[in-house]
Amino acid sequence: MTQHQLQGRTEAEVLWFHRRGFLRAAAAWTSMGGLAAAQAQQRSNI
Repeated sequence: MTQHQLQGRTEAEVLWFHRRGFLRAAAAWTSMGGLAAAQAQQRSNI
């Protein structure tokens, strides 16, 4: 994946890159209506 970009980085920098990627994915998922869909599915599974 992005291993070549992270070589020579400190552990804190690598963790920051991973966290940034996760937050980006979470924001994209939420903006596509993922949160509303997940809540609707949760309600329907009663």
